[in-house]
Amino acid sequence: MEDIIQFCHEYEFLSNFYPSEFTWENNQWPTVEHAFQAAKTLDPQAQKEIREVVMPGDAKRLGRTVKLRDDWEEIKISIMTELVLEKFDQNPLLMDKLLDTQNAKLIEGNCWHDNIWGDCFCNKCSRRIGQNWLGTILMEVRNITREQNLREAVRVYIEAKVKLTLCMQEHFRQVCHPCREYARCLVYAGYVETWMNLQKAYKIEDVVEKE
Repeated sequence: MEDIIQFCHEYEFLSNFYPSEFTWENNQWPTVEHAFQAAKTLDPQAQKEIREVVMPGDAKRLGRTVKLRDDWEEIKISIMTELVLEKFDQNPLLMDKLLDTQNAKLIEGNCWHDNIWGDCFCNKCSRRIGQNWLGTILMEVRNITREQNLREAVRVYIEAKVKLTLCMQEHFRQVCHPCREYARCLVYAGYVETWMNLQKAYKIEDVVEKE
């Protein structure tokens, strides 16, 4: 899959401005941008004002006016990672869309000179290499989720394979002729379907052999 170099159009959901309500620090947040800007300060009133504005752009503007917490530079990347993870973890449809980006490199290309979270492509910044921290975090969340899904798929697959074997043995004991009566068993059929679907989706046999 080709690199995704801007979080717009069909990839707008990758942006921190994208509507994606989630719970964090016992509060509801409409976007990652709202929560990130509020996290800059320890002032509860300032946090409340940021949380309650409608547009993420307004939240960003308010975030520029708050008194920064002393440790902000040290914790801002970990805060962003936590918020992005919560965004996708609490919005399964968005998580599916993130996983659909497969192995594409995610780059927040922009024209507003952000070379920390993204990579600005304006003439002024053309000689600078953006750190693209947001893109990196998104790819890490994608990898973590894919690995978790794969582990769960392997677990289900192994369980299905064991039960399938037991089911076949049970039916072989019950019949004394080669009509393969077990093939009509709905339990057996269910395990076969699970087994085949997981093999197709994750190439489970290869993973199990490697482990």
